[in-house]
Amino acid sequence: MSYKDDAIRQYYSLNPGQFGFLESLKLYREFCDSGCSDYILELKLRNYPGKKKEERLLNLTFTGVRNLKIGVLEGILNLLIDIRSVHEYQLEDLCYKIVENENEAFSFFCKDFKAVIS
Repeated sequence: MSYKDDAIRQYYSLNPGQFGFLESLKLYREFCDSGCSDYILELKLRNYPGKKKEERLLNLTFTGVRNLKIGVLEGILNLLIDIRSVHEYQLEDLCYKIVENENEAFSFFCKDFKAVIS
């Protein structure tokens, strides 16, 4: 099993379906003297909006983001984010396809990602 497959397995082991409420979406890249980085996308998803005692966040950081498509994000949507390996597609520097399936809120490709609960 490759590292990339382990990353996907680790993401799904966090039970991401319970973190469906988008708190923030941040897209940026970093600049330095030698140029700039690829785009980075950070998502913060809550498990229970409004219940402070039970609130937890799923923090997702995607690096090397390309082909970002954003749909309707208004209202309190229950997002369902699917992450799949696209190694077999042989896309240059792209390893994952990310799709929000429930509401078609967004989709994109990326090089790598990290998922952490706080």
